[in-house]
Amino acid sequence: MASQQQFELRGYYVIMPRTTTWGYPEWERYLEAMAEDGCNLVVLWMAGGYASRKFPETWGYNRAHRNNRESFSPKLVERAHELGMKIVLGFGSFCYDGVNRLPFSFPDTVATGADGQPAKLKGIHCLGQSMCPAHPGAQALMHDYVVDMMQHHPGADGVFVESSDYEVCHCEKCKGDAFFGHEWAFIERISDELWERDPEALVIIYPHYYERCDIRPDPRHIIFYTPHSAHMTEKNMALPNRKMYWELGYIQQLPHIRKLASEAADRGFAGFTMAMEAYDYALPNREQYWGAVGDRIYPFDLPWKKPETHPMDDLVIQVVRFNFEIASQRPRITDKEFEEEVGERFFDDAGAAEQTKDLLRLVEILQMDWKGLFMHRGPIAYPEDMRRVYPPDGQGGVEEHLPAIYDLAGIRRTYRRSKGTAGEMSRIAHFVLKRWAEEPTAPQALREAAGR
Repeated sequence: MASQQQFELRGYYVIMPRTTTWGYPEWERYLEAMAEDGCNLVVLWMAGGYASRKFPETWGYNRAHRNNRESFSPKLVERAHELGMKIVLGFGSFCYDGVNRLPFSFPDTVATGADGQPAKLKGIHCLGQSMCPAHPGAQALMHDYVVDMMQHHPGADGVFVESSDYEVCHCEKCKGDAFFGHEWAFIERISDELWERDPEALVIIYPHYYERCDIRPDPRHIIFYTPHSAHMTEKNMALPNRKMYWELGYIQQLPHIRKLASEAADRGFAGFTMAMEAYDYALPNREQYWGAVGDRIYPFDLPWKKPETHPMDDLVIQVVRFNFEIASQRPRITDKEFEEEVGERFFDDAGAAEQTKDLLRLVEILQMDWKGLFMHRGPIAYPEDMRRVYPPDGQGGVEEHLPAIYDLAGIRRTYRRSKGTAGEMSRIAHFVLKRWAEEPTAPQALREAAGR
């Protein structure tokens, strides 16, 4: 069997300012679950999620956020350390949550869009404008905000810098690759200051600067790759730096995550991370979202979850977590070996082959519609949305969803008198099927299949 050596750095990426209603107990449970999963690194996006006194505009949009009212995030850093995990604070370089609010107070720092006009109002939860890294004022603001963030969390082990990969400035000074050179000036300065304070500080960055500019690599930087913007190339893979890979974990099918982990291990990557986005915020006024203004997204979108259950302890999320645990510690595990591990973990019996297959099928079905992570919920648990997703008559999804409905019905029927994991599988299947059977706007074929 090939080597099963685990990754040096293993952990989850989560954006704290987008989880507005969790207090310290909920976040502590999140960290405890990470430790249970063998994680040793927390990539915690913090910009916009803590009450900076120096930069109140960065969190003013988010005043209802529990941490902005109660300031427990420094305690979370301490708790992560108690659990044996390092924690890096995330932010966008001249853009994204928190940072994109600074131009409201400093309008001369606004970036220029591709159309030559000031950058448009953009964002997912935090709506704002990106800044121009060639502007001295923007450089000073970006630097001072990160210093403020680190001072607010003195125990943090470093930073995660999400590059302005698709929010670049197009002014005369930033044209072409010059933008990344200006952005690099900030990264180089803040990195040197962090390392002067702590030579072991983790500074995780994207590879764009080495790819787009003539920059001498500093091996202390950890290079972070993503499937949507920070891609592997012959040039950046030759860098002497430690490397990490990231994937939108819980919206991807389980075998895909294990495949990526295997590929990262084959390339000699030091780290493997997965986004576990516990979004919980009211929707802004944007047409591409599924809901109306003010509708709330819930962590992992688990409508079947019992109120007393933490989202990390929901059965579906437990399986997603276990998949990452195995992938990050045994990246070359085979599918058969993985199924055996699932049987032992969830059924206390490596021979529970049928139950294991049904559990994995349940998770596969409920992940079908999570691909709309930022924009919309999917109709597998919200049949009233079928007409929106499959216009104009809602019939387009029948072929895709009918096998799933039949399989859910089989799981409900097979385990309806069971207890433990099997009983929970039946309960979740029943919840989803009941919604389909009772939804008058759902296609008749799906309503009939759900009601069998």
